[in-house]
Order: sequence, then structure tokens, then C-alpha cells
Amino acid sequence: MPDGVFGEGRLVRWTLIALAVGFLVLFLVLPLLAVFSEALRRGAEAFFAAFDDADTQAAIRLTLLVAAIAVPLNLIFGLAAAWALGHTDRFAAAVVRRPIVDWATDVATRPDGAYRAAQWMRAMPWENPEQYVQRSPLFSAQNLKTPTLVLAGDPDPESEQLYFALRMKKVDAALVRLPEAERPGDVIAELETSLRWLQRFSRAGN
Repeated sequence: MPDGVFGEGRLVRWTLIALAVGFLVLFLVLPLLAVFSEALRRGAEAFFAAFDDADTQAAIRLTLLVAAIAVPLNLIFGLAAAWALGHTDRFAAAVVRRPIVDWATDVATRPDGAYRAAQWMRAMPWENPEQYVQRSPLFSAQNLKTPTLVLAGDPDPESEQLYFALRMKKVDAALVRLPEAERPGDVIAELETSLRWLQRFSRAGN
């Protein structure tokens, strides 16, 4: 790569972002990932029960906003962020990346939907509709209050469902579509967009 492609400012910014994400992954995200992976292995009930643990809640409060941006952890923390929006108003603002908000939609549109239904929900939507409603963040939308930036794929019906719910509840929200083939510059732009959203509400004193 030619010298000076990124420029000094971008190089410093990228280095700081990489260090921050690396620290979070090593000391906070990996332990959380281990907890939730084990819970997922034991089924949806154990996964959501993990949120009741005090240490887990403290770690999520510390890492949720950054983890929701991190590409490799999209599944676990996209779901966790969407779930938190309908169950707490502790955050001044939030960023949610390609979340799962409706488990029926998720299992019906994913290539591995049958596996997800069998291993995570232990039933098809028509076999246990109550569980799908109970576990889907969309059905807690009546509690939405947190200003939220939704980072969506294209297409991404579940991100659109969450964005629709936020607008209907008159919550400050924005939807940004992400390119399917991400380049390094796209990742930087995504992080900067997310940080600007969070800084906007931090300055507002919320």
C-alpha cells in the first residue's frame, strides 16, 4: 500500500478504534460471548435468563453500545441491544446493528431458519407462538423511549420493523443501510456514523 494513503489523521483514528475494540473484545466481550454461547446452546430460555444475572447486566451496560457496532458479534449483541431498548430507558442513545426483533421473521427468512427454530426456540412459530412473541423485542415496542440509530442490511426486514416501531412511538431514530460487501473504509464510516449519533445525545445532556 502506498505511503500516506490514509493520511496521518485517519491512521491515528483507525489505530485508536482498533485498540479500543481490541480491549473490549479481550476483557469484556469474550467473557460475555462465552456466557451467551453456552446459554444459546441450552436453548432460548437459558439465553434470556442470562440477562437476569447482575454481573452480566453490568457488563452489558458497559459494552452494549460499542458491541452493537462490532461486526463479528452482530448476532449476539444486535439481539441484546434490541431487547434492551424495550426493557430499559437507562441509555441516552443506542446503536443497533442488523438486529433480531421478530423470531418468526428470523427463522422464516434465514437459510438456517429450521436449525434456529429447533435449537434456539425448540419449536416452530405455529407450535409455540406465545414463546416467539415473548422472546421477540418487537413485541416490547410499547416501551421504546431511547433514541436509536438502526444499522440495516439491504434487504433487512427486521431492522425496518424496529425502525417503523420507533417512528410510531415518536422516538428519535434514524436508519442507515450498510453495504453487503464491506471494505475497510465502510467499517470506518460505520463507526464514525455511530459515534456521531451517540455524541449528539451525549451533548444534549440526556
